[in-house]
Amino acid sequence: MRIVLLSPIPSFATDSNGIFDPVIKNVIIPMIKSVAFENHVELIDLYQLFINHAELLPDKVHPNAEGAGIIAKRIYDIWI
Repeated sequence: MRIVLLSPIPSFATDSNGIFDPVIKNVIIPMIKSVAFENHVELIDLYQLFINHAELLPDKVHPNAEGAGIIAKRIYDIWI
């Protein structure tokens, strides 16, 4: 069985909607990396795919169709 963890994508939101990029980058991603390392599972870094592409997150949090396609392609490329 193959288990793959995914890092979250960045948030470009600046209001207090609860999804704050410094928490994603400095707390959540390190925790996910730790879990992946401790359990010897793969990790796909989606954060870096979007860090310079705020235009792919129209609400500043969720990817649009193009962004979702980029995620799907990255997972596919690694999976095969």
